[in-house]
Amino acid sequence: MKDIIALIISMIIYHFFQEKIKKIVMYSLPFAMLYLLIKSILYVTF
Repeated sequence: MKDIIALIISMIIYHFFQEKIKKIVMYSLPFAMLYLLIKSILYVTF
C-alpha cells in the first residue's frame, strides 16, 4: 500500500515538474534564440 501511495505522489510531482519545465523552456527559448542571434551578428561584425 505504501508503495502505491509513493508511486502516486512521485507521478504527481513528476507531472508538476514537467509542466513547470515546459513553461520555463517556452519562456527561455525566445531569449536564447535572440542571444544566439546577437552573438552571431557580433561575431560576424567584429
